[in-house]
Amino acid sequence: MKYITYLILTFIFLSCSKNELNFAEIGDYEILEGYTDKNSYEIGDTVHFCLQSNLDTLALIEINDINDNIIFSNLSFIKKQQINGSDPWKNGLGFDTTLSVVLDQSIFSNGLYFLATIPIIVKKKKYESTDLLVVLPTNTMIAYTVIGGKSFYKDLISDGIRADVLSFRRSYRKYGESQGGERLRVKPGVKWLYNQGYDINFITDYDMDDPNYSLNSNMIVIVGHSEFWTRKARTNFDYHVDIGKNALILSGNTMWKQVRYDDNGNRIFSYFDSQSKNDNHPEGLSTGFSGSESTSNYGSLSQFYSTTDYPIYPSIGADWFNGGYGYGNAADTIGFGYEQKGGYKILEYDSLIFAGTNLKENDILNIPTREYDGCIVSEFDSNNNPIFLSNLFYKTKFFGYDLANLSDHGVNIKYSAFFAFQKQYSSGVVINTSSMDWCYETGLGSNHQFATDINTITKNMINVLSSNNSSTQLFD
Repeated sequence: MKYITYLILTFIFLSCSKNELNFAEIGDYEILEGYTDKNSYEIGDTVHFCLQSNLDTLALIEINDINDNIIFSNLSFIKKQQINGSDPWKNGLGFDTTLSVVLDQSIFSNGLYFLATIPIIVKKKKYESTDLLVVLPTNTMIAYTVIGGKSFYKDLISDGIRADVLSFRRSYRKYGESQGGERLRVKPGVKWLYNQGYDINFITDYDMDDPNYSLNSNMIVIVGHSEFWTRKARTNFDYHVDIGKNALILSGNTMWKQVRYDDNGNRIFSYFDSQSKNDNHPEGLSTGFSGSESTSNYGSLSQFYSTTDYPIYPSIGADWFNGGYGYGNAADTIGFGYEQKGGYKILEYDSLIFAGTNLKENDILNIPTREYDGCIVSEFDSNNNPIFLSNLFYKTKFFGYDLANLSDHGVNIKYSAFFAFQKQYSSGVVINTSSMDWCYETGLGSNHQFATDINTITKNMINVLSSNNSSTQLFD
């Protein structure tokens, strides 16, 4: 009966005018908010979309692939539903399901899709092998989203307390919007990766808790502003590298805060600061989680916070407190405007990763960066270039650096680093670009005037890390 009704409504809608039916024409309605029922899916799963519109109408709902091609469309009723329930930032928006779509293998494959701005992440099955395991920064995306009244960084309720628990059943917000957010800003970069024809499995931060994804992958690729990691996810990353597999970090402010989930990944916890403006209690006093289980900052070898006893530095060779906010000094020397500041001064120009570019020693690889990870500086050479501490690992190679700052922590100058390292003889190689903007709108795959070099270097890094002798190619 439902099927017959649907056919009748479809026929009427397509054959009658808006005035006859009082329905909105295609394009008249607007999806104001929306989310899916899970963080990621496999082929064969059903995706339940919860959508809020500016009017009640029958609408043509379309799903696009990462290249903006329409691959699925369906007529569905969409309505002006309201947030349902208390504390929606931590309990979810409570919308009714608008549309359910089965991920049929004849239409969908593993990859990224979008309903308007809502990402649909379709992953391989956990036991399937893959070359590149691309970890999307979904924890950061929800952490900065204030829809419902709060985020981990903002409070729109005006009670002076930022959230310590957030729900994934909310809309991801776009960077720069009034309610904040980082809604898949890495799309230019991951679109470029996808279109190179690599064998890729896109997963979420939550999926990284399952060791099978990394165990069945040759290389882990971290993209964007990948700030919030659980202890399980970090342990899986470290094990991947420790057994001799490689990793590529196209991210900054990486692994800065420890978080945990509950409700099957529907909620994320981060009691990372006991200051009254952020949170009204230290986590251990109220929840029973403390020490290594606390959702505090991971800290590092030399920084202010170390409550988790799991420093970042051994995992990625750098951390945010040795870097900080983009400073733009290198770009200043060649006259770029403010919006173009940020770039690595090249040190090892003859490395394979720069093949196909015209970059030379002391040139600037321009990559406007908001937040950097940095390395410990041991001294400076005769040209005032930093010499980074290199005896922490079996092998290290520094390709370039930029200035950063932590002025809000009383430190005006820090040094970000673009580098590679190998922890031990039997470990895999990690290349760390240390820039949160590498895959953003001025980086990989973008239309920015310097993106060609970023594209070439990224392809070179993947090629080197995909080889059987990546250590020899990079360090010898």
